[in-house]
Parts: sequence; structure tokens; C-alpha cells
Amino acid sequence: MRDLLKFTGFKLALAITLGFCLLKGSLDLGRFRDNFLTDFLDLVEMKVLDSKLNVRGKMPHSERVVILAADEKSMGTFGQWPWSHKVFADIMEKLTAAGVKVVGFDIIYAEPDTSDVACRRIFGRLAAVEGPEKAAALEKEVDETYGCGVNDTRFGEALSKSPAVLGYFFFTQEEEVRSLEKSSYLDGVKVVEPSRINIVRISPNAPVSVPTMVGVRVNIPEVSAGSSRMGYFNQIPDRDGLYRSVPMFFKFADNFYPSLSLATLQVALNGNIKVDIGTQAALEEGKMAKLMVGDKEIPLDDTLRFIVKYYGPSKTFRHLSAVDVWNGAVRAEDLKDKIVLFGVTTVGVFDLRPTPFESEGYPGVEIHANVIENILSEDFQTRPNMIIVLELVIMLVLGVVFGLLLTRLKLQYGAILVVVITLAFFVVDFQLFYKNGLHTKILLQGLQAVILLIGISVFRYFTEERDKTRIRKTFSTYVTKSVVEEVLRDPTKLQLGGQKKVLTVFFSDIRGFTSISEKLKPEQLVHQLNEYLTPMTNLVFKHEGTLDKYMGDAIMAIFGAPLDQPDHAARCCATALDMMDELKVLRASWKERGLPEINIGIGINTGEMIVGNMGSDVKFEYTVIGDNVNLGSRLEGVNKEYGTNIIISEFTQAQIAGQFAVRELDLIRVKGKKEPVKTFELVSRGMPTPEQQTYISTFEDGLKAFRTQKWEAAAALFAKSDGMRPGGDPPSKRYLERIEYLKENAPDADWDGVWVMKTK
Repeated sequence: MRDLLKFTGFKLALAITLGFCLLKGSLDLGRFRDNFLTDFLDLVEMKVLDSKLNVRGKMPHSERVVILAADEKSMGTFGQWPWSHKVFADIMEKLTAAGVKVVGFDIIYAEPDTSDVACRRIFGRLAAVEGPEKAAALEKEVDETYGCGVNDTRFGEALSKSPAVLGYFFFTQEEEVRSLEKSSYLDGVKVVEPSRINIVRISPNAPVSVPTMVGVRVNIPEVSAGSSRMGYFNQIPDRDGLYRSVPMFFKFADNFYPSLSLATLQVALNGNIKVDIGTQAALEEGKMAKLMVGDKEIPLDDTLRFIVKYYGPSKTFRHLSAVDVWNGAVRAEDLKDKIVLFGVTTVGVFDLRPTPFESEGYPGVEIHANVIENILSEDFQTRPNMIIVLELVIMLVLGVVFGLLLTRLKLQYGAILVVVITLAFFVVDFQLFYKNGLHTKILLQGLQAVILLIGISVFRYFTEERDKTRIRKTFSTYVTKSVVEEVLRDPTKLQLGGQKKVLTVFFSDIRGFTSISEKLKPEQLVHQLNEYLTPMTNLVFKHEGTLDKYMGDAIMAIFGAPLDQPDHAARCCATALDMMDELKVLRASWKERGLPEINIGIGINTGEMIVGNMGSDVKFEYTVIGDNVNLGSRLEGVNKEYGTNIIISEFTQAQIAGQFAVRELDLIRVKGKKEPVKTFELVSRGMPTPEQQTYISTFEDGLKAFRTQKWEAAAALFAKSDGMRPGGDPPSKRYLERIEYLKENAPDADWDGVWVMKTK
């Protein structure tokens, strides 16, 4: 019961995770709106989305949508904005003749052509002077010759012969119309009414409402007469001023009206627009609203806006200069069946909008182009309702996983894994965004990971890590680091007792240490011994062995405990070879300083041993005991018999076969053992070189001859192997001595070739 009530790091992780889940659920369900926290989190989520777009960069798209730009080049020909409506009439005639699919105007013609107004003013004055009849006749002649006074009408006629969608804008707030005459913003109701959305189904219990407009500004009657197909070009920014989504329809005077993008698509697809808001059909599909144009469904977010999937910075879509179309520089085949959007892109006309790609300078008309291309290609940036549930599940799973990692592993390893998993989560999220257009909100998951990491780190510092630091400092002085870490993971290992395990034991000893000690002063002896023991101990630790003890000049080590190491025999052998390499470096240094050279012998054996804490309740040590430990110690001494440095048993050889070069030395019966043991000299890592293989094979052939008492053949082979080694081969020399002895002292009839060791 006490364990259940005990507050742990994992319980802290669950508490933090539950808090984040409640916060996210409340935010997504709209429990907290229009407050600092919501505004801040939404703003950061927007910036995260912006960063995804910028990392993704420019994306390919079809060439179905082009921008017809009132750009700087056109301004140089037609003068400053606004241009004469005669220019627009000429351009519309060219576009219609080229066979465009539809032309959408991100422009409003709210004022008559200035030249038309000027002509009427001039002829009005002329009538007052010359008389109405003479003035009318002259006006007719000028109109027929120069078109003066009929540019508005001509533009309207050009529109009537084309697939054009006119633009207009709504007044969204009462403040915008407070100083205006009602006729200036309400008389346009009849003008825009033919463009209303006819198929609208809305539930009285709809969970969202459609923004209602307070007034409208439309084109002049001559232009409006040219087309009843219209769409508003209002674009409403997010709270930070950037344009990330667009309203696809508004409510005005009890009707629903399409945006310019939606109206243009309706013409291009020759289909109806259908709106369902809060209806059973929409809710059954998990949507608050459903918008269709023709057979294309347009996903909306929970505010009835369309999230724009930008294809890149400005001019990602093809821009055609208006003057190039006007003067015929653009080929008709480059316009045929295109969706053309006419807009102003020059600086100073105030239709440049900040977007995730550009803080300024992005043409508003190109936002419409992105929307149309998204819908035509069904290439959306969506956030389905189910993603909220999935995000909550992911948050819960990450909380549990992070809690386990941060409380079960060493803090630095747990922290690294948490960071790696979090980064992997962000990478997967980006891939879903890049490939599937899935818009997820991952800010809270990132904050959750940070809070979990900080919270559990602080908790562990003041509880578990504080205790472990004390234990580590205390015991690291006496035992190897691996033992300390094992004790920290399982404090019960501080108790007395042991277990049987297959391990590899290592023994090394300095040859002739007594005679060396007699030549040196005590302080010199201790210094040289420290110079030897320090790097040799480090090599044991390098291969994750456990230093058992020092016995004067001897080293005893264990491989495979307390840490499980399936390759413990290979680790031990690698340690021995590294020690011989290190010894060469030390010898060179000692020779320069006039210190005696040191040679060592190493014995290695693998087998079942008892490992654990041995001793008394007052003092104990982590060590191994058993016959196989004794055999390892005996093998270290056997090196003296053969003049070798490293001898391993047949049991170790079976574990490392194919990983190290060895040669069989002898069958020996060590003191205190009845059964003979096959011994091997450890030569080097990997397979033998050709030179090594030659003398190893020759030596082992000599062994075969020796064991069958073919003395002459054996002697010849050992003499040969002796000559193959620079400076001679001590084991070969030893066998040559034995052969001479056995020639004179023939072995018994039951001789089995085993050499009996008389000493330890």
C-alpha cells in the first residue's frame, strides 16, 4: 500500500501528461477562447505551420491557372492606375479570341472611365455654347472615330462575349460604412444577387455561423451589365496579419455569395455550388460544413475557411504582363483553356499581402490562384476532426513512453532518447504535411516533451539521482564502474551471494618481478608498477571488463559479469592483445629512461564459474571462484614453459573461433587437475596472415608427428617453424628439447602425448 501511495517520477510524468491532454482537449473543443493563452498558442501554431511551408519550399503544380498582371511594365505603357476601360476592352477581346476558359477579375471598376467622363463634360459645355443639336452631332462623329465617351459600354460589351467573372468587395463591419450614404453600399444588392449561391442547406442548430456582411461595393452599371457571374475578393488575415486561409462564402441580405475563387471555379467546372452547414449529412461525415463546386468537395476548417496550400513564393504561378496580351506578344495557344486571373501586382496599388512565404510583396491575386489550383488538383492542406482525437492519443502515448524512458534509464540516455523520439515525431509530422497535406498541431506535444524532461530531471535530481550520486562516489573508489552501475540498477546486489554463469577469466603477471624489484629503489619500483598497471587497467575497462583485483604485480579480471556480454571471450582476448601492444610502447619509454624491461604472461579460460559478492557482512568483494578460475590462473603460469605471452584454453578457443588467429600449443595436465586441457597461443586478431599460417601449420604438423612418436619428422618440422620466426620460436625450441629427452628416455607404451605440469 505504501508503494502505491509513494510519489514517483513515472507518476509525475502521468500527471503532466494528463494536464496537457486536458488543456489540448479544452482548446480543441473551444472551451477556452479569446484569451491570452489561446491567442498565444494559436499564434505559435501558425508560425509552426509557416515554418513547415518554408522548409517544404516551392512545389510543382499544373499550368492551368495564369496571372494576367497589371505590372510595372504595363504601367509604363498605359500610365498609372487606373487605366482606360478601352484597354480592358481590348484585352478582353484578345483573351476571348484566344479561347480562355474563364477570366476572374481581382479588380473592381467602381468608377466610370475618366476619358468618358471628360468627353461628356466637354460636349456638355459645347452644347451650352453651340447648341444641343450641333454638340450631339459632333459627339457622335468623335465617338465613331475615336471611341470617346463609350469606353465603359465597350468594356461591358467585351465582357458579355467572354467567360468573365467580375470582382467586387463587401464591407465587413459597420465602422466601414458609418460615414457613407446607404445608397453607396446597399444599392448593389440587386447587382450581386444573380451571383448568389442557390443551393444552401443550413441547420438552425448549426455549430458555426456564417459571417454576415453589412454592405457591398460593385462595378459601375455598364461593366456589371457585361456579366452576371461575380465573386467577392475580400481576404481576411489571421490575427498576426498573415493570409493563411480564405473565406469561401459570406452571407449578405439573406443570401450566400461566393468568393472570386469559388465563382471562377464554378464557371471553369460548369457546375453548381452547394453548401451544407450543420446538416445531418455533413455531421455524419464528421464535418461541420460541406462545400461542393461541381463534383469537387472543398474542405473547410472549423471557422468555415479554406486553408490555402501555397505552392511557393510570389510568381510561383506564371505571370503574363497585361501589355503583352494587349499588343499580341502572348501566343493564343498559351492562353487557350487557361483560367486567367486579372490583378494588380505593381507596388503602390496596395494589393500586396503578407503570407507565410513573404512578409510583404505577395500579390493578392496569386492567393486566388493557389486556392483554385488546390481545388482543381484536390491538393489540400486539411485538418480533419479525427486528427484531434489522434493528437490526444499520441500525446498520451508519448507521455507514457517518455515517462518510462526518463525514469528507468540513466537520465542522460533517457533525455537523448526523448529528444530523438520528439525529433522523429516532428519529421513524421512534416512528411504527413509534405506528402498528404495533413495540418496537425504539434506545439503542445513539443511543450509536453520539454516539461516532462525538465520536471522529471528535477524530480530525479532531488530523489533518485541524489542517492545514486552518493553511492557512485562511495563505491567507485573500490570497484569498477560497471559493478557500481549494476548495483545502482539493482541494490539487492549489495547482498552476499552469487550465481553460476559462463564467464571468461583473465590473469596476467609480470615475469621475474622479484629480480626487477631488487634492482630498483622502492619509490622507483612503485612508480614503474603504476605506469604499467594504469594503462593495463584502462584496457580492461575499454573492453567493458570487470577489474576483480590486483595481486601485487598481477591483474585479475572478469568478462561477462556483472554485465551480460555474449562475446565475453572475444572481449577478453582483444584486451590481452591490446595489452601486449601497450607493453611495447611502455618498454620503449622505460628503455630511454634506463628502467628495466618488463615481460608479462597472460592466461585466459572460459567456463562456468560462481560470480557474486564474496566475504563477510563487514567486508566483501565482487569476484569469481571455481575450477575454471583456477585453470585460468594456471594457464598464465604455463607461459613460462613455452616462452609465450598469451595462452588460452580450448574452451575459450571454441568461443572465438574464426575471430582470432591461434595456434595449438599442447595437451597439458595442470597441477590439481586429472583431465588434460588443450591449450592455444593467441597470435592476433582476425584470420592468420599467409606468413602466420605457414609457421602455425608447420608447428601443428610437428605436434601431430610428436604425438605419434615420429621424433625425426617432428624435429624437422619444429626446426623449420623455429626458423620462420624472427629471433626464433620459443615453443618450437621447447619441443626440440623434449624430443632429445624422449629419444633417450622412451615414454611408456600408454603415453598419450599429454604434458604434465609439475608447478603452478
